[in-house]
Amino acid sequence: MIDPETRHYKHTLQHFEKHDRYALIGMGNMFLGNARELARSTDQDKKNKSKQYSKAVEFFEKVLLLDPKVSYVVLLDEHILTL
Repeated sequence: MIDPETRHYKHTLQHFEKHDRYALIGMGNMFLGNARELARSTDQDKKNKSKQYSKAVEFFEKVLLLDPKVSYVVLLDEHILTL
């Protein structure tokens, strides 16, 4: 089930402004949070975790393309890429 905040971000990106930086950051944070909560006990778990991190990076990189000075995303993106 999708929480109301994530639903709002998706709705904003799909129906109003596909380049909304706040919604993109919110979606990236959602995928980042999901990745952090996933276990790493099996190879499948590791693949799922990696997929969630990759999706988070996609959203954060999109924000950086729109505004390279968003320091929050720059720091997060660098940290995630070192995991």
